[in-house]
Amino acid sequence: MVRVQSFRHFYLKHELRLCRRAINHCNFPFIISRIENQFLKPCYIMYKSLLLILILGLVSENLGQSGGGICSWYGAEGEIPPGWPTACGNGFDRFAMAAAHPNLPCGTRIRVTNRSNGKSVIVEINDRGPFVPGRVVDLTFGAFGLVENHDKGLMECDYDVVRPNSID
Repeated sequence: MVRVQSFRHFYLKHELRLCRRAINHCNFPFIISRIENQFLKPCYIMYKSLLLILILGLVSENLGQSGGGICSWYGAEGEIPPGWPTACGNGFDRFAMAAAHPNLPCGTRIRVTNRSNGKSVIVEINDRGPFVPGRVVDLTFGAFGLVENHDKGLMECDYDVVRPNSID
């Protein structure tokens, strides 16, 4: 026996499917092109509100967060193939100004400062790690070289989360 659904029930299911599709895939042009349809207007408003709340939540939650401990580097020649996907989905580049952190959100920018010489570098979190107890940040080969000699391998460091558009 085939169950017959009312048109309204089908319409609501279709609306929900479109909302889920738009939100799950972050298909922004799709939402804008369909904004004239009345049934997507609440979905669009909800999507923008959720996006704003998410962004503000991440920025306010992590802004000013700091820590310190032992910092290491990764990405020796031949260790990770160039372009290999990181935990955040970016292609790996050993000379990029990037770092791995166990729990800061991907895309967070941090200033890592060497305690012994005061040199610092701003990097973007694009991977997970380090997985060695006592270490707080893994810098890429290129970033580590700006604040410490690669031959040392480890350094005492402090890190602070910085605003997204900080340059200095």
